[in-house]
Amino acid sequence: MPPRKKVTKDFLKEVFAGRKHLIPRAQLRPVEVPKYDELSVVSLIADIMKEKELAKFFPEQRTKADLPDRQFFFNVVNTTDPDYLAALLKHAHDLRFGAKNPQDNPTTIEVNEQWAKELQASPFYSRKNIASHLL
Repeated sequence: MPPRKKVTKDFLKEVFAGRKHLIPRAQLRPVEVPKYDELSVVSLIADIMKEKELAKFFPEQRTKADLPDRQFFFNVVNTTDPDYLAALLKHAHDLRFGAKNPQDNPTTIEVNEQWAKELQASPFYSRKNIASHLL
């Protein structure tokens, strides 16, 4: 059952009519999901509601206030389709920590060998304490 504040008469009508389903608490498989932007309910709810087997556990989304509770959302996804959640977690993890190509980063500065030698031969002074080097 969704958290009490998210259980509306409309959702219960859908449950009693058989269009929406509940998972018994004993069958629920709780999961802790990292709080990444890629793993937010807002970013995933549209895709989840397209999956018939997953959508039947969530109230219809009419407004942002109708979004399911985060913990409930991921517990239901983990219970009904753990492979789907595992793929989401892997994708989010790869986005955050995967090997990145330095050329893809706009802050990367490419330095050829000649300049690398020049820069390494020169002393480096941080601008934060440059006054101590000028005295």
